[in-house]
Amino acid sequence: MTEDERKILDQAEAIKKKEATKVKQKKKGRFMKGIIIGVFLFLVVFIGVVLWLFYKTGSEPSTLIASVFAVAVGEFSILGSIKKKKG
Repeated sequence: MTEDERKILDQAEAIKKKEATKVKQKKKGRFMKGIIIGVFLFLVVFIGVVLWLFYKTGSEPSTLIASVFAVAVGEFSILGSIKKKKG
């Protein structure tokens, strides 16, 4: 095998390695994104239910609202710290 052929093979192997890492990077973070989307959807539905309750009863469940949003902020904070630690 000539030196030029060896260089071409080395370049091909380097390209394969780059493509393999790109595939792994695309899959990285999908679970976190799913959790974020799920929490946002839950909050949108929760807001709709609270508005409907307020319309029907005339009072709002302020303690429940504060607790739900505190849990959501906590969830986002934990996800942010995990992402920051992983770099």
